[in-house]
Amino acid sequence: AEPLLEDGFDDMEVLLEMEEEHMKNIGMLPGHMVKLKKRLRDLQQPQMQDPPRQVLPQSLPPALPRKPTTVGGSMVPCGETINAVQQSWLVVKELGVATVGEILYKHLFKIAPQTKKLFPLSVRQRYYDWRCGVDEDENDFENSPALRNLFAKVVGAVGSAVAGLQNINKLVAELNALGMRHINYNMQEEYFAYGGQALVLTLRDGLGDMLTADVERAWTSVYEFLTATMICGLRTAREQEAKIKMEAASARKGATREEVPCPRSQEVIHGVQSRPSAALPVPVPVPSPAPAPRVSARSAVVPCGRTISTVQQSWLVVKELGVATVGEILYKHLFKIAPETKKLFPVAVRRRHQDWISGVEETEQNLEDSPALRNLFAKVVGAVGSAVAGLQNINKLVPELNALGMRHIDYNMQE
Repeated sequence: AEPLLEDGFDDMEVLLEMEEEHMKNIGMLPGHMVKLKKRLRDLQQPQMQDPPRQVLPQSLPPALPRKPTTVGGSMVPCGETINAVQQSWLVVKELGVATVGEILYKHLFKIAPQTKKLFPLSVRQRYYDWRCGVDEDENDFENSPALRNLFAKVVGAVGSAVAGLQNINKLVAELNALGMRHINYNMQEEYFAYGGQALVLTLRDGLGDMLTADVERAWTSVYEFLTATMICGLRTAREQEAKIKMEAASARKGATREEVPCPRSQEVIHGVQSRPSAALPVPVPVPSPAPAPRVSARSAVVPCGRTISTVQQSWLVVKELGVATVGEILYKHLFKIAPETKKLFPVAVRRRHQDWISGVEETEQNLEDSPALRNLFAKVVGAVGSAVAGLQNINKLVPELNALGMRHIDYNMQE
């Protein structure tokens, strides 16, 4: 029911107008589509009946072998494999993404302890929930609230990818972009294999006897396809980075070859040394321009208790509108005030925040009605909410905001 509600099918009148294309876009399985269409036909009859309840499968269909095709050199899973993975995912996600994420990272660290270096305290602090009241211990990876949040996002991404298997061509582009972004995380290609082993162990914990040999092979096939596509993106990013470095080195090398003439107070003409010229002007030092005034972070006024209380109470009202709604209002006001800020959000950036199951393509010009921008600014609003909650502990909040500001150097942000 959640995908239906999230996509606006929240009342019976709208649901009766639902088309097969809509069902595919929200990742509905073929069998569920048949059942839903039959039920909708029944509901259009004079005698209305209660809507059917979704029943999780008690057993999962085997993934039958079929001759595979390829996209971008990666083996594409067949329909039966996709069906087995999607049905088993319904069972896994009932445990909750945070729970599954915690199981996943604990298995990963047991299989490959060296992967812990990908998650230093500076990385974990990006995913820290200031409201939880638990401090992050740099050496405690087992009981890390931030890692639980981070891997909940990883599990959510896996779920989006599983839903996106219905549209392979679109999914490949998204996975390539995701793989390219992993160049910033010091990711090594062999770590993807460790992630696959950890995923299988996590599925065993979540599915139990339902993880048959056929279903496990189906998941292995899908995971290999997903990671092979991401690795292609990662390699492309490395090639681009190497090319940029070579061009920069070549430019520096060329600059050093240029001869800079040195001033001389005397000249030698035909072997005769002339006298120093008295007509040479004496250089007058030019005063450097006065620096622009700067606001020191250390001199910023810390809000008083009454101010904090006012902000926090008003935030309770604002967030009732929903972070997505507030985010959309925010970016539309931003673009009206400063249209030049639109350049911070090209399609390449927006695709990082695109929901694969929405079925809406991002275009370069359509910023006003962009689902990806709505998702992105929902996160911005969520971050504002976390900061508002963190005002109770200023000493802890300031380093977090400093770290957040430092990361904005990658976003071409201007003060």
